[in-house]
Amino acid sequence: MKRLAILAIVVFLQAQPIAQDVQSAAQSPDLVGRLLLSLERAISSGRVDDFRAIAVPGISQAAIDRFSATVGKGAATRAVVKERLRRPKGASYDILADVLVSQDMRGHVAEWMITATGEGANSNQFRIADLQELASLRNLLKLRLDTSQQFRVNNLR
Repeated sequence: MKRLAILAIVVFLQAQPIAQDVQSAAQSPDLVGRLLLSLERAISSGRVDDFRAIAVPGISQAAIDRFSATVGKGAATRAVVKERLRRPKGASYDILADVLVSQDMRGHVAEWMITATGEGANSNQFRIADLQELASLRNLLKLRLDTSQQFRVNNLR
């Protein structure tokens, strides 16, 4: 839990959209990577229909509810989904991913287990078959420095 909190703070404070765009352009994502990018866009849009579009038709209501709980009440200012581990499971994959969602000054970080499956033998697209939240931290606050007032430090030892 402590490790997840540290990760949340580092990602929340250091994530820069420009750096992410450079990294994504340098690497061409595979099929699972494309699915995770689509999941990022679905979280950013805040619409459950965008999530359903990248999920298998029979995805459980519990998985949809987990997505809705992460998205909250509206579109995210920023969403980041980072793959940590990928484990083959027959024709599908279990993917351990860190998810960061920020909306204005509040943030949410979670660790998800995503089951991704292909559509048939010669599939060129993966879809989300299941989504489980393993851990999460909610109500993270983005801190800002107030530079309008200066302080003097005396007798600092």
